[in-house]
Amino acid sequence: MKRRLLAALCACVGLAFAQASICKDVAAQAPVTITIFVSERTAFDGSTSYSMSPSYFSLAPRRAETLRGPSGTEYPPNSIPGENFSSWEDLTAATFGEWNFTSTAIGNSTDVQTYRFTVSAFARSSFPDSPLISPPNLSVVTSPFSVTWDPPSSGYGYGAAGIAASGKLVQPGELEFKFGSSLSTDAHLSFSTSAPSRLMNTLVSEVSGPSDGALYSVRPSLAVGRSLAVRYFPADSVPEPSALALAAVSVVVVTACEKWGRRLRRPQG
Repeated sequence: MKRRLLAALCACVGLAFAQASICKDVAAQAPVTITIFVSERTAFDGSTSYSMSPSYFSLAPRRAETLRGPSGTEYPPNSIPGENFSSWEDLTAATFGEWNFTSTAIGNSTDVQTYRFTVSAFARSSFPDSPLISPPNLSVVTSPFSVTWDPPSSGYGYGAAGIAASGKLVQPGELEFKFGSSLSTDAHLSFSTSAPSRLMNTLVSEVSGPSDGALYSVRPSLAVGRSLAVRYFPADSVPEPSALALAAVSVVVVTACEKWGRRLRRPQG
């Protein structure tokens, strides 16, 4: 009986030691979440641009970390806002392909660990639909007025040029604006919002790293989004014909009428 108890006790101690060793190995790996966010932006004039923002953060002590993209660009930790691109081709060259996360021990350049993953290509149609904004772009508005957008994302921004403007969030997806006096005839209010982002993790491969002694648990993800910007013009800033111009038009009209009347009264020969 004593032998059985002793054997059971030894087995429990051995299992506990094995579990502790496994937990220690797992705990030794610093979790690194790498998020690559790609966005398409449409300006009020209809032009399109793109951005790609890779961000990551870890707590590994005394190590220098960097993330290298497919085009060779290196991104330090927390590299938001990332890069801007004027064309789809430039964006894809910087995004689609192999990414490398590298960690080097500070003071020992031979102690290097590299983790690799691949982002597969996606079509431009993969971006979320553009938000629906009302009033429509380039509208002439009178203070106060409201801007609504759908879906009611919390991501929005606005700014004014040539006029004082203030915005108040009435409810999700609705801002009420009030204007001051226009300072110029080209005064305007700019507003932008973004659609909720879409995860595309199925396009991200498994991570390959050191076969032994990995210090990190690297978890990459991919998300895409779309933003839209519009512009509004205060009604009192729209150029109108001056009083002098209206008077000149009146003179022309009156003169033409007088000449036409004299023709009608001309005696018949």
